[in-house]
Amino acid sequence: MGSIYYCKADPRVIVPKRQKWMGWTINFARASAFPTLIGLVAFISLPLVWLAVHGLVNTWIWFAVLAADIVVVCLICWVMASPGRR
Repeated sequence: MGSIYYCKADPRVIVPKRQKWMGWTINFARASAFPTLIGLVAFISLPLVWLAVHGLVNTWIWFAVLAADIVVVCLICWVMASPGRR
């Protein structure tokens, strides 16, 4: 069905989806795929968990950190999936 990308010939860990407007996916043929996935999830979730522990859920800082996380992850994926990274 194509839900998992696995291509040993592609050296990139993060690759664009076939329909580019849908974002990126991880190439699970690379050894660094799972550490990359864990790192991206940790990068997004750890600051939000820290804010939740300190009672700052649904405040302006919560939404600012969430927006910053999303922007940074999108930029990282965009750079790592660029054709020049081959």
